Amino acid sequence: MMQIDFGELALSNRFVEKKSPQGERGYYHPLVLAQDHLGLVRIQTPIPYYEMRPRFNWLTETEPSLHLNDTSAMINNAIGGGDKVNVLGVSYRDRKHAGILESQYGIKEISYVDYRPHTPEEIFKIETIQHLITHKGELLGEENGQFDLMLANRILHHVHDPIAFLSGISNMLSDDGFIYFEVPDCQRGFSERDYSIIFEEHTLYFTKTSLCNLLESAGYKVQWCFEYMYPAENSLSILVKKKEIRERNFFCEKDSFQEFVDGFSTTKKNTQHFFEKIAQNQRICLFGAGHHGGTFINLFELSNYFEFVVDDNQNKQNYYLPGTTLEIVSSDALTNNEVDVCFLSVSQVNEENVMEKIKSLSKNKVQCYSIFPKSPFCFPIENEA
Repeated sequence: MMQIDFGELALSNRFVEKKSPQGERGYYHPLVLAQDHLGLVRIQTPIPYYEMRPRFNWLTETEPSLHLNDTSAMINNAIGGGDKVNVLGVSYRDRKHAGILESQYGIKEISYVDYRPHTPEEIFKIETIQHLITHKGELLGEENGQFDLMLANRILHHVHDPIAFLSGISNMLSDDGFIYFEVPDCQRGFSERDYSIIFEEHTLYFTKTSLCNLLESAGYKVQWCFEYMYPAENSLSILVKKKEIRERNFFCEKDSFQEFVDGFSTTKKNTQHFFEKIAQNQRICLFGAGHHGGTFINLFELSNYFEFVVDDNQNKQNYYLPGTTLEIVSSDALTNNEVDVCFLSVSQVNEENVMEKIKSLSKNKVQCYSIFPKSPFCFPIENEA
């Protein structure tokens, strides 16, 4: 089994307050990625779901959605549409998709799984939902019934036991029903050696091939699977039905993950070399206190090169970036001539706007780079062996 051990990393959503007792470290966990016989890359030992749950209600989610009109049209064609179709959403992440099916295709019977009898949580976060479907799928089927169409947007890559989850969710699907899944496509991340894709909440890292392999092995027949292109990370959309015979022979692609594994030590060394060089006479900050930036700094062990982290979410400004002692501050710090270089870990869609903001605040005194390898603003890492 091909694998890579990244060592112990900080949980990205476990921020430590600046006023916390000295020595408080947050939550750390060992992170090993391994590829199985299906070609699926997964975290070998996921963090328990109850530890993974966000502790703060001000942490937000932003998922790509421009493709949902297209997938809604294809789903409507597959199921025949009409007001007799009953639809079940498994989480809050399905509401936008369900709204399109209702407004554009007249599908009115839309329900959502009620998890309240099984958890004291007031807001059902995705980690809890995947756990309940995995372990209480049969009971949820009895309580909610069976549906013609199930929507499962952006949950499958959070699952700890995918075969058990896919068995559990099938209890809420009619014999002739369809399930729609959507997950991030990690093919580009592997090929481009973008190690910021690593995120402990994402326990499974799919390519188009491994996604189809997993679902076929779990007793589903793929109706269609499409890749939608986005600047940072593509999206995979797939529609499946139940089938009686499970596939046992699979094509397993290994090259891209092998390159990802083999390239890590060199990429880390070259990245550290770049920061060591510029830190000799320039002060550095990070813009964006999200999980991409935290992974970049912690995975490559760069925290000593940074002065602070900028983020205009006021709630984060009382904390340190997880895994570091870097204070999170507002963008006002960029007006005080405190840094010379700023690295962006914001969405690539927003990079140009953020760069313009930084130039304005610093009066063009701060140079900007992106942490993402294929961004046009990426820092010029040397390709030394």
